Amino acid sequence: MRHFLEIDDLEVDELAYVLDLAERPDPPPLLHHQGVALIFEKASNRTRSSMELATVALGGHPVSIRGDEVGLDVRESVEDVCRTLAQYHACVGARVRDHATLERMAVLGVVPIVNLLSDVAHPLQALADLLTLRQAWGAFAGRSVAWVGDGNNVGRSLLLACAMA
Repeated sequence: MRHFLEIDDLEVDELAYVLDLAERPDPPPLLHHQGVALIFEKASNRTRSSMELATVALGGHPVSIRGDEVGLDVRESVEDVCRTLAQYHACVGARVRDHATLERMAVLGVVPIVNLLSDVAHPLQALADLLTLRQAWGAFAGRSVAWVGDGNNVGRSLLLACAMA
């Protein structure tokens, strides 16, 4: 079981493989008949839509859960929420305020945890950005990417992803 909390949780060859898979018109049904819990402590239109559709494309069933529905560390501890969801789902994706929340889920080792966004990293956005650049350029060799904006979670993940690509 592996977690995906930061872009560099992937090896360089795995990053290339994930990008190759993303371009396939017939993705393998890796989540065939399995549930995927998608926790949104921080609301998002694009991430929710893309994750729900990605789960379906991989043969799974997405269940989106608002932060106020589970009340991480308010109604139940992060650990209890994760253990409960692991009884129903093959994977938990979470868009959270604090990266430590994801780390607390991951340390349980009950199901793979995917970072949909945290204050530290946004690895799925970095994957999407790399895929867009690869589709536009064909290859990364000899290319440079400039980040214009605040140094934040998105910029950090993109910086790591570009170094890996």
